[in-house]
Formats: sequence, structure tokens, C-alpha cells
Amino acid sequence: MAAKDPLEPESFKDWVDLFTINSITPFFVIHVFTNLLLTGARARGAGATSSVINISSAATDICLNLGYGPSKAALDRITVMLAINFASRGLPIRFNQISPGMFPLQLSVELLDDLSSKPLPGFMAPVPSRRAET
Repeated sequence: MAAKDPLEPESFKDWVDLFTINSITPFFVIHVFTNLLLTGARARGAGATSSVINISSAATDICLNLGYGPSKAALDRITVMLAINFASRGLPIRFNQISPGMFPLQLSVELLDDLSSKPLPGFMAPVPSRRAET
């Protein structure tokens, strides 16, 4: 669950680690594999494409953790910007992202319980079906 004070217990290292894992590393993995993705698309013939699928998070829209959400939002923007850039240059690589919603994990049990009884910060009402997975 998010801390009451969004500036605590965050640290500089926490932010660097989150952005490294969730934004910087995916960008450089794409960078390293771009030539292989282009070669693969071209080898399959005209109209074929390769795909990059980035895994984001619904946390980009929910203010629960001030570090995690923005690091995934940065990945969302990287995905969009690369998609636009590659498409505008006619390069055969598609960029997509998947943003899974909440699902039961040890870290989210308390939050999932809260979703059935009280609104999240910035939301009007609890989940109507009393299940976050819908």
C-alpha cells in the first residue's frame, strides 16, 4: 500500500532502480535488438513486421506509489514515441504495450481488499463488482 506521505520512504536509489528496470533497460534492449528485428521482418517478405511488446502497468493511472507509476509511465511514452518514429520512417517494427490491471499478489492483498470497500485516491467509488480483476 502507498505511504501516506508520497515522499517517504522513497530514496534516490529507489528511483534510479525503478527507472533503470522499468524504463531505461527496455529502451536499450530495443536499441540492441533493432537490427535483428528489422532483419527478421524483411526476411519474412513484403508487409511483414517484427513486434516489440512492452509490459507496463495499470499503476501509471493510479497514485499508489510515486516511484513505480512514473517509471512505467515513462515506458508508455517510450513505446509511443518509438512506434511513431519507426512508422514514420517506414521501418517494419510494431510497438505495443500491455498494461495488466490488479491481480492478487502478496504485495497487493491489502489494496485488493480495500478496493471492495473504499475508493482509491483520485477515484469516485469502489469497484462495483467487488473484484479488482474485472
